[in-house]
Amino acid sequence: MKIAIIGAGVVGMSVAAELGQRGHSVVVLEANGLGSGTSSTSFAWINSNGKSPRPYFDLNYLALQKMTERGTGSDWFIPSGHVEWANTTGHKADLRARVARLQGYGYPAEWVTPDEARRVGPGLKLADDADTIAWFPTEGYVYPSLMLVELNRRALASNVTTHYSSNVVGIDSSASGATVSTAAGGQYDVDLVVSCVGRWTGELSALVGHRVPMVSTTEVGGAGVGYLATTAPIAVDYRPLLSASELNVRPAGGGRFLLQSTVLDADADSTAVVGLGHPVARELRDRFAAMFTNGEGAAIESFVVGQRAMPADGWPVVGQVDPSVPFYAVATHSGVTLSLALGTWVADEIEGARVALLDTFRPARLFDPAATFVAPVPRLPGEQ
Repeated sequence: MKIAIIGAGVVGMSVAAELGQRGHSVVVLEANGLGSGTSSTSFAWINSNGKSPRPYFDLNYLALQKMTERGTGSDWFIPSGHVEWANTTGHKADLRARVARLQGYGYPAEWVTPDEARRVGPGLKLADDADTIAWFPTEGYVYPSLMLVELNRRALASNVTTHYSSNVVGIDSSASGATVSTAAGGQYDVDLVVSCVGRWTGELSALVGHRVPMVSTTEVGGAGVGYLATTAPIAVDYRPLLSASELNVRPAGGGRFLLQSTVLDADADSTAVVGLGHPVARELRDRFAAMFTNGEGAAIESFVVGQRAMPADGWPVVGQVDPSVPFYAVATHSGVTLSLALGTWVADEIEGARVALLDTFRPARLFDPAATFVAPVPRLPGEQ
């Protein structure tokens, strides 16, 4: 089958590599460069921790297992485990309820003492009387750029062709196939188009007359935006992910740390110019410095407003937009977690199987013109 994958982020390249390995003729069309979209500003926490309802939890839990199976031992997946430390009333109540629910699902989650938490993350300053600390041993994080290198290698080895700076401006479709046109004048005749363009899914799907509504990334403080800061290299001894009431942290490579606090995102504005001296950047730095031994000398090296790829109701979209239209849409938050599993599931469906796990997440649910959709806005620790 001839297939055009639109978008070269972690989801698009995972689908492309999988289809290429199965012998399909695959071309990837990317408007900019490899991983230049949402993948470039992702916290990339691999988990099924706060995912609900149950079908969404199941989707992410299977994806976490797939990531562990294929990524352990690589340079791009770090199965570090995750410490969550609650020290506010609201966070404590949320964490206790979530751990009970996750344990009921069979998800690895346990309560630990401050000493046990310090053993996995010696640099964390924890009071001896801290009483609400959870440990999620199977979670981890990804370096998206390194993962993309690996996915690109797999794709190239399977004769997948990739065209960068190839912005798709037209899709002429029929029941038998589609012609994809780019702004540079390229034309590609294929049997099927697979959209993996993240937050641009609405615009691309509109080209075939079935716009998939997405969360706005220009709404100030909305579900689609959040601040991300990266420290300069610093000698802080901490390896796992951390979700604390004040700050979320993960190692970012080379002694750097990625910082986030969803409670500070209320004024995040993707259209604004933010610099290293932004008040939220300073606040994130100060919180990091206070929470980690040797953190006092931390400096912010990068500060951005991250933009989430999230369908309008907050849940994934996976499937053909219409049985008569050769356009298969894939759009989701938690795209890094889901990427490898989506590569397998989407390829299975393209080859004729129906993946029942995806039935809850078909795009048709979003096509009611009278419907109003509200995506959850992350504000509690661990909700990013």
